[in-house]
Amino acid sequence: MFGTDNHNRNISEYRRRLYPEGARVRALNFATDNSSINDNCTVAPGTEGEVRLVDSSGTVHVNWDNGARIGALVEDSIEIIDE
Repeated sequence: MFGTDNHNRNISEYRRRLYPEGARVRALNFATDNSSINDNCTVAPGTEGEVRLVDSSGTVHVNWDNGARIGALVEDSIEIIDE
């Protein structure tokens, strides 16, 4: 699919600008059930963390302060924390 690659690239580039490495973020809502990944490491609304990277699919990989290492997908809601 020709258009899908360009679309994914545009999303990942946009999210890299929006969520640069080292930025502090807060989880607002995870559309996916991340509790199935690891019951001890979920990301509840309000959880904060530091952006590690944004991958080619636009997933924002975060080191969450609660120890979770779950990426925020495009469907999930996170926000930059102004410090």
